[in-house]
Amino acid sequence: MNEKYIKIPPIASFVKLNSPPILKIDKKSKIHSKNQKVIDNSTQFNNSLTTIAILSVLLCFQVAISLNPHSGESQPPMFGDYEAQRHWMEITYNLPIEQWYINGTHNDLLYWGLDYPPLTAYHHYLLGVFSHKINKTWVELLDSRGFESVTHKLFMRLSAIIPFFIFYLPPLLFFFFSKSAKKSSSPVLLASAVLYPVLLIIDNGHFQ
Repeated sequence: MNEKYIKIPPIASFVKLNSPPILKIDKKSKIHSKNQKVIDNSTQFNNSLTTIAILSVLLCFQVAISLNPHSGESQPPMFGDYEAQRHWMEITYNLPIEQWYINGTHNDLLYWGLDYPPLTAYHHYLLGVFSHKINKTWVELLDSRGFESVTHKLFMRLSAIIPFFIFYLPPLLFFFFSKSAKKSSSPVLLASAVLYPVLLIIDNGHFQ
């Protein structure tokens, strides 16, 4: 009986032939990767400092502008757009929602009638709540028309500055500093958006 033997290759050669190829990482690639990380971290740090500087300048501008006279200051009978903002707090705080946009005994639409969408009205209602807690004479129905004082002016100025940082600024920061945004230009875009002169003057000088 003839026996045939099958020659089995050594295990070492089998492993060598069937093992996945070993990736060789170039030293230059490692150095480049490390350098890129350093650059990215440095850019992020610089952007953070630049953002803080921009927001500090913004706040300084807002405060400086707010120290100047507002629209219609001491000018009866309408007292300007400043009075319009205050009057909307008065109306929304004291009257039920269904009367906010309707002409009536307590809501003369010819005297700064509420002509903005409901979202603005709700915003003024919340401001009216805070205003009443501080000093109820600021939003007293009918009797508060044309009210002006240093303390009330401070409140009105803050009612423009604080919502700016709460509602307007965060979406800008998210947009300009998102992963898809170009990091090098983000601070410039942010500065152009928040330091826009017309926006600053209207929000912090003219209206409130």
